[in-house]
Amino acid sequence: MKTFILTIALVFFGFVAGAQNESDKFLIEKGTWSLGGSVGVNSNNSDNENSEYENFGFTLRPQAGYFINDNLAAGLTLGYHYSRNKYTRPDELQEATNNAFTIAPYLQKYFAISGSFSFNLTGFLEYTRSTSKNDYDNCLNCQKDTRNLYGIALRPGLSYLLSDKFSLDANLGTLQYSHSEFREDGIDRATTNSFAFSFGLSNIYLGLTFYLN
Repeated sequence: MKTFILTIALVFFGFVAGAQNESDKFLIEKGTWSLGGSVGVNSNNSDNENSEYENFGFTLRPQAGYFINDNLAAGLTLGYHYSRNKYTRPDELQEATNNAFTIAPYLQKYFAISGSFSFNLTGFLEYTRSTSKNDYDNCLNCQKDTRNLYGIALRPGLSYLLSDKFSLDANLGTLQYSHSEFREDGIDRATTNSFAFSFGLSNIYLGLTFYLN
């Protein structure tokens, strides 16, 4: 809900800025570098008399881009995600870990609404390789699996220039096609093709971008 309120505030201030500077246009000049990214951490646990559950995970997604033309940037996003789930009972221990690496080149176009406010569209080509392992007590042949995901995505967003060096950015959802290949203990198990469109409060996130020229 807080993210939604911040996004509405971003839209409001953008239109206020547009009303005050009608002759200005949002402009990030050719030759500018952009640096940004996101960091996320989550942790929770629960327990009762007979069992205990623990979960921990974090995500790193640095991003760098270069404006090949005014308001048009080409760049690269790298990502790493780690998660661990642990389930303990008096006579049993289960633990699952996952590591995922992502590389995603992108092309991003800004459409000026005012001097400080713009709508943008970002096109991604994405590859993610994730490995998972499930461990059990006295496990002689614990399950290991690998998943390769190839995707193409289009993501709309909003950007508000806080200054000539920083912008506040909001992603509003995604339109995505993906192809995944699943291997278990080195053996091909399944392939999946999916097409998804998501838009809503759960798909809105905010970020900060630094510009260098």
